Amino acid sequence: MPRLLNKQIISFILYDVANSAYILLIPAVGFAVYFREIVAGGAQGADLQWAVLVSLSFGVAGLLAPFVGAIADLGGLRRQLLIGSTMGCCLLAAALTLVGPGDVVFGGILFVGAQVFYTIAIALYDSYLRDLVPKNLAGRLSGIAWGAGYLGGIACLALVFPLLSGGLEEDNLGRYRLSFLVTAAFFLLVSIPAFVFLPRAAVTASRTTGVRDLLLGAHRGIWHTVKHWRNSRQVFKFLISYFLISDSIVAIIFFTSIYLAVNFDYTVTQILMLTVLIQAIGIPATAILGHLGDYWGLKRTIFVTLAIWTAVVLVMVLGTESYIPWVMAGLMGLVIGSTQSLCRSLYAHLVPRDRLNEFFGFSAFAGKLSSMFGPLAFGLVSLVTGSQRLGLLSLLVFFGLGGVLLLFVRVEADATE
Repeated sequence: MPRLLNKQIISFILYDVANSAYILLIPAVGFAVYFREIVAGGAQGADLQWAVLVSLSFGVAGLLAPFVGAIADLGGLRRQLLIGSTMGCCLLAAALTLVGPGDVVFGGILFVGAQVFYTIAIALYDSYLRDLVPKNLAGRLSGIAWGAGYLGGIACLALVFPLLSGGLEEDNLGRYRLSFLVTAAFFLLVSIPAFVFLPRAAVTASRTTGVRDLLLGAHRGIWHTVKHWRNSRQVFKFLISYFLISDSIVAIIFFTSIYLAVNFDYTVTQILMLTVLIQAIGIPATAILGHLGDYWGLKRTIFVTLAIWTAVVLVMVLGTESYIPWVMAGLMGLVIGSTQSLCRSLYAHLVPRDRLNEFFGFSAFAGKLSSMFGPLAFGLVSLVTGSQRLGLLSLLVFFGLGGVLLLFVRVEADATE
């Protein structure tokens, strides 16, 4: 990897640094807690309201991502669309600063919009992995970039910590909301090298093709892919597996901060301390497991991470002692980035090179549309039973089914299997 470092690879890594700050401070911790306790007033059903917003954002983004990816392939517009979707996400995330108590609809629209732009941007960004390094180094680059992303989360957290440390007391709400603006600015500024240096995509359609023809061509391409899915059987088998695995991971990420606040009376400051621990462990763990994936096999390494995720859920469900959140954080740090990084690498091995953006759009479709069900399952079980622990326990079903289906995905020898 050191011999292959260049401005394109460095800018690829920096984009992970940038977007990780957003995902930590908006949907995972900062805005998640703010929405439940302040916007929704901490009322009964607030968990379900948040779950609906998360699921809605995934559903819309999942439907749009393959279409946007196909347009990027046909028109050679990958970098332009990456820039546009990133800027859209940052603008709406900054606007969350305007959301006050009771603004459930206004805040929900802004959050869903930001998440949709973010998901499209990440699908386009992930497709660069296949272009930048040989297949036998994809796991390492993916792991290094994902691990470095945690540095971005920690750096941005350090910037906004003075704003968040006062918690959700009424006299600190204005400062707390300002953290959303700072996070959006961090995301945008650190993304600039990617805007400048990531390679331009090849143009499939004629440069004289009009917008209408480009849209129709993207639609036809997607329909052809779906209709002839057997030609890409291994890709779609993997997507179904990823569909289920992503369900559980997303639900855990989006509800951990709320779970800690409700079950352990953790303050925002305490949640942020645990988050830093998760991020700090994730930096070396993601890079090491990415290297292990290239050496030992991506599928085998993914199964190791699924076993650890199962342990995370059981600790959260069964543990009541005061040290349990720290045990949970330690285990989660090992796999919170590793599983998704390894899945990204394995998927890059499977997809056809001439339709990278379209197929990574399908990956976003599987990952995000499917992720509607994990948060909804958690929210519904939590509401019906009155227990977030039982809601978490339901997520093991998704992990189990996803792991079983992954067994049947055949990977070619050059994918290190």
